[in-house]
Amino acid sequence: MPQITASGTTAQALSKQLAQKGLSYLLGASQNGFQEAKHTMHFPREQGFSAAQAEQCGDVFQRALIADVLLDVQETGFDTLQPILNHEIDYLLSCQRSTGIGGWSYFPNLPELPPDADDLAQVMQVLIRSQRWTDLQRFCERPLSILLQDGRTSDGGLETWIVPTAERTIEQQLQGVWIEQAWGKGADPEVVANLLYALSLYNPKRFADIIHEGIQYLEAQQQGDGSWNSTWYHGQYYGTYVCLRLLAIACPDSPAIARAVRFLFAAQSADGGWGLSNTSDPLTSAIALLGLVMSRSNLVNLGDPLILKALQYLQQQANDQSWESCPFIQMQLGRASGQVRQVLSYGSHTITTTFVLKAMLLLLQQLDAIPHLYNAVEMPKP
Repeated sequence: MPQITASGTTAQALSKQLAQKGLSYLLGASQNGFQEAKHTMHFPREQGFSAAQAEQCGDVFQRALIADVLLDVQETGFDTLQPILNHEIDYLLSCQRSTGIGGWSYFPNLPELPPDADDLAQVMQVLIRSQRWTDLQRFCERPLSILLQDGRTSDGGLETWIVPTAERTIEQQLQGVWIEQAWGKGADPEVVANLLYALSLYNPKRFADIIHEGIQYLEAQQQGDGSWNSTWYHGQYYGTYVCLRLLAIACPDSPAIARAVRFLFAAQSADGGWGLSNTSDPLTSAIALLGLVMSRSNLVNLGDPLILKALQYLQQQANDQSWESCPFIQMQLGRASGQVRQVLSYGSHTITTTFVLKAMLLLLQQLDAIPHLYNAVEMPKP
């Protein structure tokens, strides 16, 4: 049974309270198109970039994460979200690259940045969960086929960048140069895990061999402490979460699951949270909690006082509207040469809140205590 605090608060009650807070914030943020979640960077011509505007904005990955958690909310019985979800999905589809093989780039209008497997995976998950099968075929099959044909690595992984190896357009040739000189080649564990998870939701039989080989790659990439490193995300927690999420549905007997769960419990701080250094933060804490709950491991007892302590930490960290912006996405300048000279960082209140909400909903589902969120959260006025 869930633990009870001295004041009588159960894990279910606290999770529901935090979920309602997160949902209220996201519904309000939907009114301005989740502007706070945008990632803006400068790519000036003097550094070799050719975009008409040096300032580039990206929010495809972010909006797909938000749409995913709104689908979680909809499954709780909050049945008035469909107009917002339709708008978000249409927005994601409108951001597809208009040249080459299509697909999605983190910065959609930067010619030098190819479409990538991570954005593709996140959009696919939203389309699959929304049963938008026609859109899935129209927008995702071509970049997916190029990735699976030309992007498989010798160790069972998949390249992050989706660029055909033959008959490249001029833009794709340019992208190939930037992959070699700036973005870096090879498989990235957290991207592979995200893409394989999408394939497992899409058609596990069709992609059985690729999923099997990819899981072998991921198991080999697990670190000695049980975690997975990430290339494009700060710290070890996001990579560990997405690997656990995949293994839980595609290879539940993998010994990597128990090692990762032990890592997460061992890394929990005395205050109940998790952090990238010696200080806990709400984003890392939500992601770590997601990994534990998503693992479906018999090592995770949801009545454990450590779970309740994590919830209490997240409660303490909440401000009036959301949770603080924390480092999430990173871009390592100089990665391709093996000499990282600078790490660019992205985080937002919206993304932190998205992960907190997702963790709370998953926890409530596992506790068999799905909340009727609409009893306490009002839809925004049109």
